[in-house]
Amino acid sequence: MTKLTLSSALIHVDNSESVLLQFWSLHEARLNRCLALRHFEERFKEIQCNFIQLYNDIIQLPDINTSLLLFECYRTDNNNNNTREEIDQTLIQVDDLSQRAQVRISFNVILSYIYVCVYI
Repeated sequence: MTKLTLSSALIHVDNSESVLLQFWSLHEARLNRCLALRHFEERFKEIQCNFIQLYNDIIQLPDINTSLLLFECYRTDNNNNNTREEIDQTLIQVDDLSQRAQVRISFNVILSYIYVCVYI
């Protein structure tokens, strides 16, 4: 009885292999496209998150127009040290944001270029 069970199990495995090979030959291209699409979605979400973070950093800055107006109003006023410190702090924040934005933009451009080279 064990020879019969073993024989039927081997036949079942052989049939399963044939079915799987047929399935793969029919659907390989579609499955590879789905995989490429999934990779694209992952990269897109990564780039999107980077730009959202950059946007959030930008909106947290004080209003630049207001800061520049204050700078114009108080730059010749030697008695207003607090406003000068606020202006200096704002300019430091703007410079820092500019540097971070440039790094993120460069990183995302590289990611996009890699995606184009690899997946298209």
